[in-house]
Amino acid sequence: MKASALPDKIITELHCCRGTEDPALSTAARKALEQNPTARQFCETQAEFDAELQRLFRSVTPPTDLAVTVFSSPHHPKSHRVRHFLVQPGFWAVVLSVLVLLGYFVFRTIGDKENFAGSDAARAILRDCSRLDGSEFEAFQGQAELLGDWFFLNHGLEDFTLPQELAQTPAAGCRVFQIEGIPVAQTLFTKPSFIASTVRAKDFHFELPAGSPWRLLTEGEWAGAVCQQGPRVTILALRGERKDMEKLIRKLDPGSSPKAQ
Repeated sequence: MKASALPDKIITELHCCRGTEDPALSTAARKALEQNPTARQFCETQAEFDAELQRLFRSVTPPTDLAVTVFSSPHHPKSHRVRHFLVQPGFWAVVLSVLVLLGYFVFRTIGDKENFAGSDAARAILRDCSRLDGSEFEAFQGQAELLGDWFFLNHGLEDFTLPQELAQTPAAGCRVFQIEGIPVAQTLFTKPSFIASTVRAKDFHFELPAGSPWRLLTEGEWAGAVCQQGPRVTILALRGERKDMEKLIRKLDPGSSPKAQ
């Protein structure tokens, strides 16, 4: 039986063995060596070749100063590697790409949270507030808790009252205007300075969960906060940023937790 007739697995094992007495040989390989003199001769020749290589390697004497040369190589501090990265254009391209992606996802997250049922109507009211100069309001002297009666007696609007947290806040003026024929009751406050608008939830398709905190949104230079209490929705508006609206809500209701978007 020739060595070439042996199974590939046996041939591979014989190539890797280190002599006929190699303990790593399988039973099948040992049996092949016993039955195939050519394979046995090949295995013994390879073992002799390996032994000769080992003898030659052991005869090579390394330089006496090799260890000193290796272990005294100049040390490159980590700061040098960091400085190397900082001057590479590719590094900054990757950093800028990551920052752009993060900015995009933050923008999308804020935008998605600002969009809710009725948010378009709230923004329309904020845009209307940006056009006001104060002369549009009728003078009113009294606390906000009295406004429900004023809107009913003067304009026939029933249950257009403001939330309880605004009840004790002095109002400076009020008015009623319409958006596409739908009434909006609006109140002007000066201490602190903001505008509160009251609408019926069904008129503008608001669907905020009962008991949910104020929802914040922005439109141009104005910040708004929306809260639904049963069939009635209140939209607060002021010229400023989200942080200004959050500060106002905390001032009106210290126990509140506005849902900052």
